[in-house]
Amino acid sequence: MTNYYHILGISQSASQREIKEAYRKLALRYHPDKNPDNAYAEERFKEISHAYHILRDPQRKAQHDHSLAYAAFKQETAKATYTTYTSPPPYAYESPQQRARRRSRGNWQASGPRPAVTSKKNLVATAWAFGIIIALALVVFGLTSYQSYHQEQVRARQDELAAGIYKEAEELFMQRNYEQSLKLLKTIDEQHNISYDAGHLRQNIFNTIEEEANQNYEQRNYRQAAAGFQLLADNKPEYDALTFAKLVSSYEMIPDYPHAISAYTEVIKAEPYTIEARLGIARLFYNLGEHKKALEYYREASDIVIMEYQNLYGKAYALAVDPRRTPESHYQLHCRLGLTYSELGMFREAQSALKWAIFLRPEAPEAHFLMGNTFRKEGRSGEACKKWKEAKKHGSREAASQLKKYCK
Repeated sequence: MTNYYHILGISQSASQREIKEAYRKLALRYHPDKNPDNAYAEERFKEISHAYHILRDPQRKAQHDHSLAYAAFKQETAKATYTTYTSPPPYAYESPQQRARRRSRGNWQASGPRPAVTSKKNLVATAWAFGIIIALALVVFGLTSYQSYHQEQVRARQDELAAGIYKEAEELFMQRNYEQSLKLLKTIDEQHNISYDAGHLRQNIFNTIEEEANQNYEQRNYRQAAAGFQLLADNKPEYDALTFAKLVSSYEMIPDYPHAISAYTEVIKAEPYTIEARLGIARLFYNLGEHKKALEYYREASDIVIMEYQNLYGKAYALAVDPRRTPESHYQLHCRLGLTYSELGMFREAQSALKWAIFLRPEAPEAHFLMGNTFRKEGRSGEACKKWKEAKKHGSREAASQLKKYCK
């Protein structure tokens, strides 16, 4: 009988995942679209598809396994019977004295054990055993055949329904109704015959949405761009960093801060140790006036930076960090952290963060300017003026304005 495991090139102990993977590889190799006018590939594809449909169904797979086991049993039984019937019975030597004693007891039976294969009772018992096995096999085969037929009918109706859904999704795609088309394609199970075509259509929809969203983004149609990138983010099975980067940028340009914050949150879920996403979401909370919420994300980003320093330089990282090798995001983090602390009246924490920012970028004016503002809020006017002078020296116009306003 046909061994469907051999067709897929797998062992009988293969799992459903291994069966599906073997089918996908062979289906891609022998698919008619990749082998036009190739009769062998077409027949091979049909054979592979039929084998997969048998093995993916638990009941049909069990029936196939039973049939393979029964075929193996018949083969082994035939070999055993042939060996038994063709082997000569053992010969037992009998001396004249033994033969005389046996005859004196009136026992005229031939010496030696009687061969089992010639026993009438054993033949009848063997026939009964074979008859019972065959009867049970027929009953099981009949039940499984009925169940398989019923399952096949159900599967055929499901495949027909899936084909109808695919057709409707294709029409919606042509009408540029991408969202509804993707919703319909999600309902098509991977086990249906149409699943390969459905996956191909889904990828075409993704490519079209991405192309249109990028065009809108370049043309500064940020609301349309955000809608397209959001559709990709909601439906693509894998995380795409570039899609989310343009999504949050589009939301910020609209501006739509709540949706931008939601998109940043998804980025943090996908990239747990990202600093930039936390800076972005903290900045948005700060702009909304939610300084405490902004501080939470700035602190999270600061903890990640400290962890990086400790991994590179050890616990004494403050003595070993080379400011020239630190990214700009670290400087901006400490500037924004100092500003947020200052807004919340936590001046010591603000000054500590700004000192670190000045250490990282001593020639940059922003940290000096913010330090001066913090000193002024704390009532330390002389120190504020010194910091503003330092910031002005490095090109800060805001610091020059503060000097004119508050310093003589």
